[in-house]
Amino acid sequence: MLETKRGTILSTVFIVSLGLALSPPVQAVWLEDHKILSPLIDTEGGFANGPALDGNTLFVGQGGGGSQTGKVHVYDNSGGGAFSFVETLTGSLGGAEDIFGSSSAIDGTTALIGAPDTGSGGLAGLAYIFDESGGTWNETKDLSASDQVSGNWFGFSTALAGNRAIVGAIRQPPSDSGAAYVFEDSGGGWSQTAKISPPVASQFFGYDIFYDGVDMAVITAPFDSGPAGDAFVYQNQGGTWTKIQDINGTQPANGGAGIPAGEFGRSIAGDGNTIVIGATREIDSSGTMVSGAAHVYERVGNTWNETQVLNPSTAANFMDFGRNVAVQGDILIVGTEDDTGSARNGTAYVFEKIEGTWTETQILSASDGQGNDLFGFDLALDGDTLVVAAPFHNDPSGPSENDGAVYVFKNFATAPTSFTWNGGSGPWNELANWSPALGPPQTNEHTAILGDSILATETVFTNTAVTVKSIEFNDDNTYVVGGGGSVELEADSGNASVNVTQGSHEFQVRVNLVSDTDVMVSSGANLEFVHRLNLNGRTLTKSGGGTLTISNTLNTGGGMFDCSEGTCNGSGTISGDVNNGGTISPGNSPGVWEITGDYSQNAEGELLMEISGTALGDEHDQLIVGGTAELGGTLQVELLDGFQPSLGNSFELFDIGEVVGTFDQVELPALSAGLAWDDSGLYAAGSLSVTAIPEPEAMAMLVLSTVSLLLFWRSSPDIEQIMRFKCLTG
Repeated sequence: MLETKRGTILSTVFIVSLGLALSPPVQAVWLEDHKILSPLIDTEGGFANGPALDGNTLFVGQGGGGSQTGKVHVYDNSGGGAFSFVETLTGSLGGAEDIFGSSSAIDGTTALIGAPDTGSGGLAGLAYIFDESGGTWNETKDLSASDQVSGNWFGFSTALAGNRAIVGAIRQPPSDSGAAYVFEDSGGGWSQTAKISPPVASQFFGYDIFYDGVDMAVITAPFDSGPAGDAFVYQNQGGTWTKIQDINGTQPANGGAGIPAGEFGRSIAGDGNTIVIGATREIDSSGTMVSGAAHVYERVGNTWNETQVLNPSTAANFMDFGRNVAVQGDILIVGTEDDTGSARNGTAYVFEKIEGTWTETQILSASDGQGNDLFGFDLALDGDTLVVAAPFHNDPSGPSENDGAVYVFKNFATAPTSFTWNGGSGPWNELANWSPALGPPQTNEHTAILGDSILATETVFTNTAVTVKSIEFNDDNTYVVGGGGSVELEADSGNASVNVTQGSHEFQVRVNLVSDTDVMVSSGANLEFVHRLNLNGRTLTKSGGGTLTISNTLNTGGGMFDCSEGTCNGSGTISGDVNNGGTISPGNSPGVWEITGDYSQNAEGELLMEISGTALGDEHDQLIVGGTAELGGTLQVELLDGFQPSLGNSFELFDIGEVVGTFDQVELPALSAGLAWDDSGLYAAGSLSVTAIPEPEAMAMLVLSTVSLLLFWRSSPDIEQIMRFKCLTG
């Protein structure tokens, strides 16, 4: 990867979330992944100078102002996750105020680090080559200008690709014109091969450099032509770097008249045939505000043509839009020093190339941002990782006041749809409570994951209506979704869902179905709807071997409650129809459950009725069905708490408007000796009673008498023949 950096000359790592605003259409979403503070524990400050990024390697400069020696901290995330600190680099010839690390560039295992205040005479400057071997970066060469003089600030900007390095010296005489020096390593070590001077008397030529990695470099001079600024294109032609194009930014204003771009060239970045140049003091298209701009150029052959000028959607006077820029593929980032023109918090704007046009899609800012942070002062972009520097951020846990921080963002190809609760109790709508930090989940595409991150019962509360496609409960401890709001279950496509993999969890807010909803409760897990559950004409289907409890009114609104698997229990009223293919258990051990509509139980269904005494509702279950009960499957009756029914006890298990069919089987618990269940009134009156079994002696006499009578009739002559004989014989 090519890296181009200019110095940030600041005296002064930490992980945070961001605030962002979305402007459709969004093709990708950048989310803060973590924040890095300085690894030092002293009060040096000055962290977040000139970050450079290549793959899994991140360099961040620190200090070098006042009495401090500059440093570069090396980070790595080759194992995935957050960047971890590896080591700290310093220059072998460095000293106090050397500003080592104000600019840096990385290409693979080679790095170029500028130190513009190092060397004899002060502010002469040096640049260092470091090579990585075995995970350690080692200094292998220090570079200096062949015509080095005091005060030329050699090392203010750096560019590196392959075996070629370019170093800017912005105050090279005469009159701070500046220069750029080319170094090459042809196998025998690094040596200077060219000096590039501005074509005319300039100011701060070499302020920023883009090198295409082949034979072309674009070098900026933001204070050339007064405050307007220029950029110059050079090509290596047989070892000689020749200027082939001047680039002067213009911005339409006041009816289309072109005006010079203010401080054009304060930043430059490129990728392939695209470059973007920042102009921090440019007047906007209205001609009324000095907010800054970013100019985009496309290369055709060897010529760069301006194709678009980018302005911020939230412009403010002197916000320094264009303070730093980065571009890769169809992603372009523009940093600012200030988002308001006065507070200097800073922001970074994301642009995407959509159908050939660069379109602002996102504004990034630090969620813990403060005045004078200068978030966006420096940028580093590679692949799906963006690093944003906030060199004056004051973090309370940092090693010193205004110590600085860098924020690491990750690029999602599409907006994330799953958000995981970070643990503890807190408001649903608070951004910091969810990961990634684009939450909270609040649309019909979003899944809220209440995961394995709590140690005790915790409450996620909302006082507003929140819409989600799915909620997952994945902790053995208890989550309570509470507050004065509601949860709306709505799916952009297919069914909404609630999934419980473990633990016992509660909805203490009202739940409304906007889509058909699947509720899966795994075996051993529990989910309870404590507040009203409204189906609104939709179907709620319960699956899984666990238990779903409805402790308040379930209003189907013409929909259906389908307990297809596992156990469904509860008390109160189900206003509508119920289908049972699992186990329906009225009450909460025990209790009364009323269904105002129809009840249907298929061959796999079970109705579990619990009895612990004779008091209806308090001690034994009852199922009330206002419509028709179509029966099948199993009726299972269980005795609780050691209760044993007595002779004459009667239990009104059902109150049903109309019964169709019978249970396929009725399973009744064993009774005390001499007692039997009488289920003759089960379907007609919904009752089950206890009757006596006749005494054994009485039963034996009855059987003996019956047998004797039968034997008598079988062994006696025909009575009619005997009577006829008596008549004939007189």
